[in-house]
Amino acid sequence: MASSRAAGGSHRDFCLPTPFKTVSPASPVGLTMPLSWFAVILLTLYILSLLWPRWSSQRRLSKRSEDFRRYAAMTRGYVFHGSPQARPWTNGLRPPFGRLVFRNFLERVNVHSDIRYEHALEFIRHGRRVRISEASIFVRRLNTSYFWDKIEHRVEIQALRAPTMWVTPLKRSDWYDALPPVPLPEPYASQMSIHSDAPDFVARALPAFEVLARRKKHLPYSFQVERGVLHYATSGPATEETVTLTVDALVAFLDRLCGPAAGQHQFAAALATLPQREYPDPSRFARGMEFSSYVLWLVSLVFSVVSTITG
Repeated sequence: MASSRAAGGSHRDFCLPTPFKTVSPASPVGLTMPLSWFAVILLTLYILSLLWPRWSSQRRLSKRSEDFRRYAAMTRGYVFHGSPQARPWTNGLRPPFGRLVFRNFLERVNVHSDIRYEHALEFIRHGRRVRISEASIFVRRLNTSYFWDKIEHRVEIQALRAPTMWVTPLKRSDWYDALPPVPLPEPYASQMSIHSDAPDFVARALPAFEVLARRKKHLPYSFQVERGVLHYATSGPATEETVTLTVDALVAFLDRLCGPAAGQHQFAAALATLPQREYPDPSRFARGMEFSSYVLWLVSLVFSVVSTITG
């Protein structure tokens, strides 16, 4: 009995512990899936940042077409759309966006399209043929991910009998040395700068200086006269002020400088002698990188879908 109690007292019901379940580290697929989808999302956002400005530029093009039709109605002129009809007359003398086209490689990296000649307006103003054209280029702002359409407009006016000139009507500038300076009387000498291949002829045209001084708030920063065409280019789209007040001021300057305009047949013959030039596409490298991002996005998307299905 004692032995049985002893046996009973020594009896214990032990529950064997449940073996711990070994949890293996996450499988490679488990880690790869979230990271791959995260990469897809980042690439998608980047591609949208490229495409959205281009989609929105279509609305801008539509609005600018309406604006040019309105300018044509104001001036009784004609509108041209697209290359080559919308190219400037002096395109072979001065390229649009010259710094972006001909600057170093680091400048061209941010250019994502070729030059697009979009609209041109042509009309007659006080006997002089006038052309206002717009071009655009798709660029990325330096050191950012912001893409935008850079716009340039160019004004060209018939100036057959005018000598070759470079004019800064808003401030004194002595750095231009391609042509000899024109000696100007005061107060013009301290207000503007003119260089010409016929300085004596220009110096005698005092009424022309008066036009520049009186209408300087409507004038561009600088303009040139060469090969029978007065022209200047500046960033941004053309405005109603450009079409009316700026053109009127420049036409008045030419009338005072060299008299009434020559015949249109003579000017057409002069235009036929202007050089024509095709400029290299400045966006080859950037567009190649852009295409690579599309390929990388597609590969990441396929890999993520396959990983999700097989995981």
